[in-house]
Amino acid sequence: MFFAFLPLFFGVISEDEFETMFTDYRDRMLAVAGSVLREKQDAEDAVQNAFLAVYRQRARLCFSSDEQRKIYLCKCAKNAALNLLRAKKETLPLPEDMPDGPEEPDAAETVAENADCEELIAAVRALPAACRDAMTLYYLYEMKVSDVAIALSLPVNTVKSHLLRGRKLLRRALAGKEGSR
Repeated sequence: MFFAFLPLFFGVISEDEFETMFTDYRDRMLAVAGSVLREKQDAEDAVQNAFLAVYRQRARLCFSSDEQRKIYLCKCAKNAALNLLRAKKETLPLPEDMPDGPEEPDAAETVAENADCEELIAAVRALPAACRDAMTLYYLYEMKVSDVAIALSLPVNTVKSHLLRGRKLLRRALAGKEGSR
C-alpha cells in the first residue's frame, strides 16, 4: 500500500521537467531507436511513441539520478523501436549507400578519409545485430558496459562478449579490405 503513494513523496514529473527531459535525451534516444530501425523517420516515430508512454507514466516515475533516467529513457526508446519493427512485420533493408558529405575540390586526403569511413560504416553494418547494437552504444554513445547491458536487456558478460566478438569481426573485415588495396 505504501508503494502506491511513493510518487506523492518524491513528486510527480512536472511539465517543465518533462520538456527538459525531452530536450536533454531526445538525441540519445534517437540513436538507440536508429540502431534498431535504420530509418530516421521510423526512429523519430519510435522516440515520439516512447516519450508519449513516458508522459503517460510520469505520475509514477521517480528517478534517483540522471544516470537512472538516461537508462530508463534509452530502454523505452529501444522497446518502442522494437514494437514499431514488430508492427511492420518485415526486416528493414540496410541502405545501399551512405550520403557523402560535401567534398572540397582537390582534397585527396578528404576523399581518402571518406573512403575509410565508408568502409568502417559498411563493416559495422555487416556485423550481427547484437554486436552492432552493443558496439554502437558503447563506442559511439560512450555508454558504460553496465548501461549498455541495461539498455539492451542483456547480462553484462553477454555485452562484453558481443563487444569482443564485434571487434574481432571488424578487425577481420577491415584487414581483408586493406589487403585488397
